[in-house]
Amino acid sequence: MAISVASVISDATGIYNSIPTARQITLFNEAHALIGRVVKLYPDDAVDVSLTAGTQKYTYDADVLRVWHAAYFSAAGTSHPLTETSVDEKDYNEEGWRQASSGIPHEWFEEGSQIGFYPAPNTTTSASYPKVVLYCQQRRVLTTSDSLPDFINDPDAWVDLMAYKWARRRHPADTQMRAILARKSLNALSMQVMGRAVRSKPSMHFDIPLINH
Repeated sequence: MAISVASVISDATGIYNSIPTARQITLFNEAHALIGRVVKLYPDDAVDVSLTAGTQKYTYDADVLRVWHAAYFSAAGTSHPLTETSVDEKDYNEEGWRQASSGIPHEWFEEGSQIGFYPAPNTTTSASYPKVVLYCQQRRVLTTSDSLPDFINDPDAWVDLMAYKWARRRHPADTQMRAILARKSLNALSMQVMGRAVRSKPSMHFDIPLINH
């Protein structure tokens, strides 16, 4: 039986009954978004990125929590996958890569709130092509009548993240303990879902680390 959002909130308020009713669903959705950045909860969403010749980086919608894969489409039905890389990896392996000539992208990377392609595309999108499609996790805002995904059998990650976030606001003496519990629960969830410890998205920042690398 699916775990209800209402029961998750009940468990969190059992830890901190000072969480106001009006804040409870907001706090839940903040935790749900954090989990969506590191654990694949739903089937991939597909988001198109229109390209501009010579432009390497693009700001994507704030509702995109995590990009899992990307593909370059030169035309309908004609595509190739892009390989994930990072700015640090490119800096280490390819000096001057940012100044490289434009071409057909074969790699993607994230930098802050932007996604970049290497090499920078050499063709501007026209009549829908070429384009890059991001296969990603988008933000889902749930209500108290909703439930967690059916395959989730333990709500601890949501409960512990809600408690951590509330501790940061109102119970600072508890913050470190709550961070440790949240990290443990989040890693346990990731091991259940993905079979490995979570890997943080580069744009995620915590005063106390929640993610094991």
